[in-house]
Amino acid sequence: MKFWTRIATDNYIKWSLLFLFALIIFTLNLSEPGLYSTQEGNAAIITRNMIDSGNYLSVYIKDAHNTEKPVLSYWLCVLSCMFLGISEIGLRLPSATAAIIAVLLTAYLGRKIYGEKTGFLAGFILASMISFANLGRTARIDIILCVFFTLSMFFLYKGYIERKKATWYLYLFYVVLALSVLVKGPVGVVLAAIIILLYAIKEKNWRILWEIKPLSGLLIGIFLAAPWYLYESIRTHGEFAFDFLWNQNVNRFLGINTAYCDGQRKTFIFYVPNLFFGALPWSVFIPFAVYSLRKRFRQLGHSSYFLIFWVLAVFVFFSFSCIKRGDYILPLYPALAILIAKYLTYLNNAGKFFSKYWIMVWMGIFTVFVLFFILLYSGILRSLAVAALSDQVKFVGVGDAMNIIQLCDFIRPYFVVLSIFAALILAYIYICGKQFEKGKVLRGFYMIIAAFLIFHSVFVMWIQPYTDRFKSVKDFCILASKHVGKDEIVAYFPVWNLEAVFYLNRNYERAWRADDLMDFKTGKLKYKYYICPKSDYEIEDSRIKNKVEVICETIPGHHENLVLCKEKSI
Repeated sequence: MKFWTRIATDNYIKWSLLFLFALIIFTLNLSEPGLYSTQEGNAAIITRNMIDSGNYLSVYIKDAHNTEKPVLSYWLCVLSCMFLGISEIGLRLPSATAAIIAVLLTAYLGRKIYGEKTGFLAGFILASMISFANLGRTARIDIILCVFFTLSMFFLYKGYIERKKATWYLYLFYVVLALSVLVKGPVGVVLAAIIILLYAIKEKNWRILWEIKPLSGLLIGIFLAAPWYLYESIRTHGEFAFDFLWNQNVNRFLGINTAYCDGQRKTFIFYVPNLFFGALPWSVFIPFAVYSLRKRFRQLGHSSYFLIFWVLAVFVFFSFSCIKRGDYILPLYPALAILIAKYLTYLNNAGKFFSKYWIMVWMGIFTVFVLFFILLYSGILRSLAVAALSDQVKFVGVGDAMNIIQLCDFIRPYFVVLSIFAALILAYIYICGKQFEKGKVLRGFYMIIAAFLIFHSVFVMWIQPYTDRFKSVKDFCILASKHVGKDEIVAYFPVWNLEAVFYLNRNYERAWRADDLMDFKTGKLKYKYYICPKSDYEIEDSRIKNKVEVICETIPGHHENLVLCKEKSI
């Protein structure tokens, strides 16, 4: 029996391989040093504060708003760090575990709706979507929300959608939904409500809105989520209730009086390219699936509509939001994975041949590769990135520009070898496409999965550690800690870096202006040590600059480019 046919029929092998695949994707080199994202820095400081203080109810960062995200994801980090220590792996393990659970849940839900083979494929597809694989390895709230939302949708399916009548699973639906409110606020409830509303409209049955037991759900939500919200609102004298529930949810969505992302509204189609690149390599199949189903759309079952409404609700809701970030749409990935798996299973079972127009996609990928290597070899790509650092290229952000420069510097010495490697990748993609075109869907599927596993492993073991050197300030903080005594106070001017606060682990203050650093009347510095971006040090008031010396700084080309300044000895 052929290997891929045996996998498709042997449940033990199938689920063991899926679990092993997800385990490798989300835990390989999970202890990679550095917490370079803001959310990871938040999680690290809050977790340490909870463990050190013994107060597990308050979400607290010194000199920050008392309005951080709700408490549940931090509880998971605390639980993990109690066993593994307050470390990178301890902070990231809850997210990695959530991602693995989401993969298994997606496979199980796909199995319940469309059968064993579709569920199996859906799990692999979700685990190998680029954004999901990447975000599932970082200490982020959104991946925790994703698994809670996926579980709530599973219980909604079992509680009503499956049989079109209410069952006791609905109570579990509301329990999980209430817990999601303790992860990231009411957004999960809003998305679930939109999905249910769309389903009721499609079914032309408004009684559904009552049959799903909304009053029971409200009581469950009040019982599980309201006590902590009430506690935190009282502790912060109402600041949490107003700032988190109103400013961070309503105002950010509407774009009213928000400084987040400089208050700029992202384009409505922001998530179109974001989803396409985030769901690669499987998003390539989406246009072909839509075209294939164009004549049979009205004949789809109610379960298929449920999944489609799930994807649309998340995608459209966040498209209307003023503030947009790629990880916001993570909750739609499980449903999208099941729908893509269903399309591939349809091709396989019906003996259908994949559209010959896939070659146009391959030609597009080929063109991108060729242009990239031409621009890289000529130096044009690096020059554009350097110009972007000076704000001369408006559509490229500073972080993206620095990533491009590092990528160019990493590839240039090995240009010939990597060009040959790129040609082999293009050839491999072509061979995979040919398998689908010939109707050998499973073979093509496993070839993609195997390639993703290899490339992902190479990336997290060798490439990511190289690029993280330019993103994480851990090494800088280790060096700085040798100069700053444990009892010293460090000022952060004019912005602070949460990762530096965590790794340096010294008492600190925030200095917003130059007169926060120096008393200009007496000419005395208020702090012996302070950390600031090198650019701010270079344009600093000479009265301050003459009194300090730089004792260490981040490596050249670092994204943060920080310096530690010390008051000169008299």
